[in-house]
Amino acid sequence: MDSRAFLQKIGEITENNDEELTLEMLLEDVEGWNSLAVVTFMAMSDSEFGVSVNARDMRRAKTLRDLYDIVADRGRK
Repeated sequence: MDSRAFLQKIGEITENNDEELTLEMLLEDVEGWNSLAVVTFMAMSDSEFGVSVNARDMRRAKTLRDLYDIVADRGRK
């Protein structure tokens, strides 16, 4: 998975233009990133990328890159 595809999915979840999203963005600064977006992201990671993301992972993640790294690293295994 490339970062552009990942950001597109985040844009869909948060209803943002993915062109405005960067991996360096803090999750708290992503408009629309809320509890529903978190649950949707977790489900999307499993269905789209075959990667299970748990609540512990979500608590540790601070940026979009943190989430991308979780999905990318586990997707390679």
